[in-house]
Amino acid sequence: MKTTMMFNTDGIPLYKSSGISIWPIYLAINELPPKMRFSKKNMILWGVWQGKGKPVFQTFLRPFIEDMKMLKNEE
Repeated sequence: MKTTMMFNTDGIPLYKSSGISIWPIYLAINELPPKMRFSKKNMILWGVWQGKGKPVFQTFLRPFIEDMKMLKNEE
């Protein structure tokens, strides 16, 4: 069975006076029904970006792809 996932993120400022924000990056499994897919118990916290501005997703996608390849090879 093939599993597909969706990335979700939304940033919040760390402090009102700083330009630094934090962006949790969640994964949702698309094969779950929508109500289950977005429930807290089924969301996967995959990473957190902290810095000025929005995350550079290439920074996350490369390690994510490598992790997924590794998991696939372990089947």
